[in-house]
Amino acid sequence: MFSQVGRGLPVCNVSGCSFSNRNVRKPVAKIINGFLSGKIVNQGTLLNVTVKTDTTITGGTVAGIIKNKGFLQDITLAEGTMIRDPT
Repeated sequence: MFSQVGRGLPVCNVSGCSFSNRNVRKPVAKIINGFLSGKIVNQGTLLNVTVKTDTTITGGTVAGIIKNKGFLQDITLAEGTMIRDPT
């Protein structure tokens, strides 16, 4: 699922797909696009994602436009991040 791009950073582009009940264990990992659900324990960066209802994101960095219906806790917001209600 992860591929090496750019400066050797693991990136997972889940565009249009669901990513649920996962651990993002590497601080350099990036999850881009897609829908997050369940319990996500993040040590990397979530970029331009949709967080579904009853989802908890714990830790890591969020960046870009985050469409949020869930819970974000203990996160770092990257500069310029926007958190929106997707409705």
